Amino acid sequence: MVKFKLPIKDILGLSYYRYELSSDNYNPTYNSTITITCNCRNIFGNKVTGKELKLYENDTLIGTETTDEDGTATFETTVTNSGIRKLNVSNENIHINVNRWKTVTLTTGSSYGTLYVNEELRMAELRYVRDFNSATADTFYAWHTGAIPQEYRPSSQVNGSMNQVGVLYVDSTGEIGGKFANSWSSTRTVRGTTQWHY
Repeated sequence: MVKFKLPIKDILGLSYYRYELSSDNYNPTYNSTITITCNCRNIFGNKVTGKELKLYENDTLIGTETTDEDGTATFETTVTNSGIRKLNVSNENIHINVNRWKTVTLTTGSSYGTLYVNEELRMAELRYVRDFNSATADTFYAWHTGAIPQEYRPSSQVNGSMNQVGVLYVDSTGEIGGKFANSWSSTRTVRGTTQWHY
């Protein structure tokens, strides 16, 4: 009788390896770079070094790396698809949610407004929150000159709404301002929002 000696990894095939996959960011913004780490062990819990691992995103190969002396392979990838994305190495997978809207710093560094942009749709949204001690009705106020970065400015003035019965505006020069329907002389928190195509 002839005895064949086969390595256990050849007998078990893919079942011989165990993978642990993780991301440094599970909610990245579109076009940002994330780091995916994969630890590879065998069924006995030992580190597997020098093994080539392939990383897939929704079944498309996006990277190949080799495990180091700790049995770890690290992938850096730029996310260029939005929504829920499946990343996998062999039969181990994780999911990330890629957000198309990113936060952009206002030119003036104003702490009152937060600007969100969607570069795929070329849409921008300003959310504005500020305390005012008083206001005069039907008076246009220019609060921040050139606050919106040039590449995200509207082609003409756009108007949004505010919680204190008024209009929040952004114009083609990047200025942020507003107008209230009523006068007041007490401290109030004003919240407003407006959107536009750029």
